[in-house]
Amino acid sequence: MCGIAGQYCFGTNTPDKDLLKRMSEILKHRGPDGEGSYFNNKIGLVHRRLAIIDLSVNAHQPMFNEDGSVNCI
Repeated sequence: MCGIAGQYCFGTNTPDKDLLKRMSEILKHRGPDGEGSYFNNKIGLVHRRLAIIDLSVNAHQPMFNEDGSVNCI
């Protein structure tokens, strides 16, 4: 089972990367096979991956489209 956590910031606040790292560590038991993160000015997302079907590096997250312009967690 995978896990995801995130933080949305209002006003001029920005995501707390240390907090999100700790959140990711708490989820480690749900996805010990990989992790990913995405940050912008307002949103911070972390993801833990449990490799069940696709064990290759092609399934690592975050995932991007062919030219790298779209990031999908």
